[in-house]
Amino acid sequence: MRFGLGYAYLRQGDSALAFKLLAQGLEKCREKEFPNALPYIAAAMGSACVGLGRPADAVPLLDEAFDGLAALGLVCFRSFVLTSSAQAYLGLGRTAKALKLAEQSVALARAHQERGWEAWALKVIGDILSHERASFRRAADAYRQAVGSATALGMNPLLAHCQLALRNLKLPRKKHARERD
Repeated sequence: MRFGLGYAYLRQGDSALAFKLLAQGLEKCREKEFPNALPYIAAAMGSACVGLGRPADAVPLLDEAFDGLAALGLVCFRSFVLTSSAQAYLGLGRTAKALKLAEQSVALARAHQERGWEAWALKVIGDILSHERASFRRAADAYRQAVGSATALGMNPLLAHCQLALRNLKLPRKKHARERD
């Protein structure tokens, strides 16, 4: 119950309420030893930490989630965890690590046909690359791919985030071939 409601608030952008609910759920999981639920709650809680601007708190939760999913032999949701980890490392200023994780997330999502997670990971790649002027074109390409997927899947919040990011991206202007009089 706490995971579902917390995750819903997380997807709506209310990281504070999501964190509160998920923290209660994580405590219950650890108390009652529910190893099957713990990775999902830890992943969502880590993502909420990212949304709250607490990337250092997010990393151990996301590592725990990824390891828990692996221990259970589950592939689903790992791309979400990798994308959230990439966002956390971006928040810590570790862009090379963030990019590596986001690219792994895209590859994993594609391999398992998780098109929604792939779209979010592409958006995060755009976010990471947009911090480096030399990578603006690659950032724009990642955002455009995410826009295409978000449009096809009806992921309107993601679509809006990508469109805003594209508008805010400062691409170098092309010089006109001829000067005007």
